[in-house]
Amino acid sequence: VTITTRYVVENYTLNLNPSGGAITSSTLQMGYNANLVNLPTPSRTGYTFVDWVDVNQISASQITISENITLTAVWRVSDYTITLDVAGGEPEESITGPYESAIRLPAAKRPGYTLLGWYLGNQRIPYTTTVPLGDQTYTARWEANLYTLTMTNTVNDETSSITAAYDSPIV
Repeated sequence: VTITTRYVVENYTLNLNPSGGAITSSTLQMGYNANLVNLPTPSRTGYTFVDWVDVNQISASQITISENITLTAVWRVSDYTITLDVAGGEPEESITGPYESAIRLPAAKRPGYTLLGWYLGNQRIPYTTTVPLGDQTYTARWEANLYTLTMTNTVNDETSSITAAYDSPIV
């Protein structure tokens, strides 16, 4: 008499909660005592994926499956830099901050000019804004101030005036 024992590995359901991100498959079947390695990597705009964790914040790499389980994605917000091209003004600076965090753009200065605002291409950027997705350069746009020069003839007291933009020739 031959007795044969047959074991069937029990499968468990692994649910993946991308926590605001996207993933190709959020449910996987895993065998008993399987190591949770090589899990799919989710994506999320403006964030970097850190790890999968269980309800007790234990990393998936430290877990062997013995029951149905849900893992949740942990994210770190990405930092991006806005370079400010002052186009002849000051101060030259950049702003680095977390994606979508609130920032205030500085009021740049340039002698003889009025700042019209900060631009990304032809798009005007509000002074109070948020850190965009990806590094970007905002450029200052200026308008030359107008000045009036009034001249008085000391012989006959006649006056004449000329209005010209700052840094332009007087004709």
